[in-house]
Parts: sequence; structure tokens; C-alpha cells
Amino acid sequence: MQNATGSRRSKAKRGITKGYFVGKIEGTWGVWQRVGYKRRRSVRPILIFVKKKPNYRKRFPFFKIAEGIAQRHLLPELGKAMDRALANARQR
Repeated sequence: MQNATGSRRSKAKRGITKGYFVGKIEGTWGVWQRVGYKRRRSVRPILIFVKKKPNYRKRFPFFKIAEGIAQRHLLPELGKAMDRALANARQR
């Protein structure tokens, strides 16, 4: 172990990863956290490793809707903002 001494620095670094480990529990690989106290100790999954890649499909046409809104509103809103900026601009 790298920081296995009883120094103050080693004890301080120990708190950063306290209770987390990578391992296989009941056939499932992942990052786990030890929770509970001495007698009621258990583990909680933090990150589970899977073998298959996810299979996603497009459900919501986000970019199509956003592009339509931008095309409808961009020029009028930009014109309003420029009018306000010019009205509030200081004269030099």
C-alpha cells in the first residue's frame, strides 16, 4: 500500500476514498460504498459495470424543434435587443 503509514498525511488521505471499493458482489461488478456501522454493515452500488452497450433510439425531435423556434424568433428578438442597446448607449 502506498500510504500505509500512521502519519497525519496518510490518515488525512484515507478519508477521501473511505468506504468505496471496486469489486464483484453477487456476480455484479461495480463501484460500491460501504454503509452502516460495525454490526449492521452493508454495501450500496454507486456505479455498475455492464457488458452490453446501450441501445437508444430517438424519441424527441429536440434539434428540429429548437431550430424552428430559433428561425422564427431570432431576428425579431435580435432587432429588439439592438434597439434597446442603441437607445441606452452613451453618446461620446
